[in-house]
Amino acid sequence: MKTIKRLVIAALFIGLSGTVNAEIYAFDFKGQCLTTEFDNFIPRHEADSWAQTAFPEYRELGEKAQMAKFNVQVAYDFFLQEFQWRSIDNQDTDILLFANYAGTRSDDCDSYNAYFWQNEVSAAEISILAGFSDAPTGIGHDLDVVGHEFGHGIYRAGSGGDGHLAGRALNDSVADMVGVTVRAWFESGKSFENTVVRADSFESGKHFMTNMRMAGYDVDVDFLRDISNPTRHGGISHTEDLEAYMLFIRSQNAEADHYDVGGITSLAYALMVNGGQHPVKGGDSLEPMGFKTSFSILMYVIKNKLPFNDNEDFASALAYAASNMYGAQSLEHLGTVAAFNAVGVSVTAIMPPAVPTEPTVPDVSLPAPPLEQEPSVPTPDVSVPTSTPIPTDTSEPNRPQTTPSALSLNGPMVLMMLGGVVVLLSVTVILLSGKRNKEVQAQMREADVPFGAGLDTVLQDNRKVEKTPHVPDPKPNIVKTHKIATEQLRLDINGYAKMVELQNSCVEVGRTALADIDQDLSNRLADDPYISRRHARIDYFEAQQEVKITCLSDNGLTINGMHELGANEKARISIDRPVVITLGKTKITVSKV
Repeated sequence: MKTIKRLVIAALFIGLSGTVNAEIYAFDFKGQCLTTEFDNFIPRHEADSWAQTAFPEYRELGEKAQMAKFNVQVAYDFFLQEFQWRSIDNQDTDILLFANYAGTRSDDCDSYNAYFWQNEVSAAEISILAGFSDAPTGIGHDLDVVGHEFGHGIYRAGSGGDGHLAGRALNDSVADMVGVTVRAWFESGKSFENTVVRADSFESGKHFMTNMRMAGYDVDVDFLRDISNPTRHGGISHTEDLEAYMLFIRSQNAEADHYDVGGITSLAYALMVNGGQHPVKGGDSLEPMGFKTSFSILMYVIKNKLPFNDNEDFASALAYAASNMYGAQSLEHLGTVAAFNAVGVSVTAIMPPAVPTEPTVPDVSLPAPPLEQEPSVPTPDVSVPTSTPIPTDTSEPNRPQTTPSALSLNGPMVLMMLGGVVVLLSVTVILLSGKRNKEVQAQMREADVPFGAGLDTVLQDNRKVEKTPHVPDPKPNIVKTHKIATEQLRLDINGYAKMVELQNSCVEVGRTALADIDQDLSNRLADDPYISRRHARIDYFEAQQEVKITCLSDNGLTINGMHELGANEKARISIDRPVVITLGKTKITVSKV
């Protein structure tokens, strides 16, 4: 029986200022069975030195780890070369690559997996497991699989949702788009202009799955996923099939697979790239736009952080991007809309405003008016007899005479008149104000109004002196928005974060304790059999910037991987840095808003 080794990996999400290229730090764990934990918080300024000195015995890379690192570098180069996108998040963030080991976050020593992990307190981390142990090559040999994990970081850099089924499906769908695109780019000589679609361009994980079949494993296909026809691997390819899928899942008391649900938007991307018909439903045949155009539209959404939380939001964001980039009547915009409509996602083309049908008045060059003269004031003729026809004058009207008439006003005279008017108005206002002040003072004395009361009070309390109704200043039209209270904590459970407003300055966590606050948080805790119904309580002391953590369960808990608490034991810790609480197999990161 293999010995389970416990590996504590501490990492930080970092971005190196003043650098152009991030580092890819790779570790080869030689096929060992490990349980990874992310407990310790390393300050931002120490993360780079930590990565260069940690695990020296695992820094020498074998073939599997070398290929994994090579493919991470290919994905990195693709985004830097084609989009000037620096590292995973466009902030020169270093990447930690943990390769060639078995076991994820459990003790089952599963070696057939790969995943990406990053949050506010952890590094940009890619794990590529060993794969088939007897094969010299592993999962890291598939560029589209490694690109998929890199794509999770790209997704997180945008504004897509991830805390629910639709968001998780979009996350993996976009990651698939990244994976197949990076591989097509690499196979076409690292030139987006020359990137072409091949017969297997949309099939990912072919190398790994072929090895699995050759090793005698019971697998039906020689690829992981085919985004050009998700039904080949059991996925969903059209919105109208989603309801039946969810009914079946509920009937089996199972959980929906976000990989299956993500097939809808993945297929839309494949139709944008390669055109054609829906592989199952048929319908109109679409014109291909190619990898470069299609992926550039996606990157516009990521770069500009256009928000989306479901398939309709995502389709609208891409349609908006295509319209802005290529025009509302362009093939790219209309093709994007058609691709999502083909998979049952409703999105309307963004059309330009209608062109006015009325003829416009042409510009006419008018002669400059004569200088230093005023037009004469015509005298209206009111004595024209009705019986006398008015002749039509078709000749050019006479220009004004240069000699001003008796009624003409020159510049100095106008200024003098305006000055006189201003003086008269000022005197009038002063006299009226003085009179009004005396009236108000008398009214205040008669009404026995306290000293300092204003005119509004007088007019409300003394109706006999009310002469002009008071009209209050109009209130601005303020749109009500959500205000984040100061007493809030951010809870991050296995990558799903939620702002929790404290009630009576405390919150309880457990298998059922968070159900009233957020069902998704509660579900993540309920999946861990080692968590009690009421496992811990978190008190937040805003003035001291501390949290007090009380263990309510006999199963205990651990704070920051070092401090263990038993039932009814308490600990206070500063919240200046995020605090990681381990309940059973679940990690809860607590941080200030």
